[in-house]
Amino acid sequence: SLSLSLSLSLSLSLSLSRAIIQEVGDRAIFATELVEA
Repeated sequence: SLSLSLSLSLSLSLSLSRAIIQEVGDRAIFATELVEA
């Protein structure tokens, strides 16, 4: 039970950080295109 909730919270935080990294990457690409334009 404990290991189940632990792995669940781990995967949740992992997917959350992945979404944040993707958001930051998209904004970085957008900013680079804005500068180059």
